[in-house]
Amino acid sequence: MLKDEGRIIDVKWDNQKESEYSVEITVFANDRDGLLTEVISVVSNSEAKLLALSAKANKEKIAVIEMTVEVKSVNQLNKVQRLLGKIDSVYDVKRKK
Repeated sequence: MLKDEGRIIDVKWDNQKESEYSVEITVFANDRDGLLTEVISVVSNSEAKLLALSAKANKEKIAVIEMTVEVKSVNQLNKVQRLLGKIDSVYDVKRKK
């Protein structure tokens, strides 16, 4: 290769480009006033992007909040799930496969 220096091309990798991933998360909680507001706030403060949200509560006052969030890494996803789990009344946070 050293004989054909004219064939060598400088290559640079774009290490700055970050990928974003859409992830579906379901939150299970005991329904209460302000729960949905707190869930939205936690997602916003974690710097994840909230793409979609659906929430309902049944007669037994169990709230099921399904959301799609956009994250840049597994670490960011884990942070979102951990913070959602710390919300008062939340008893389970699951990622849909």
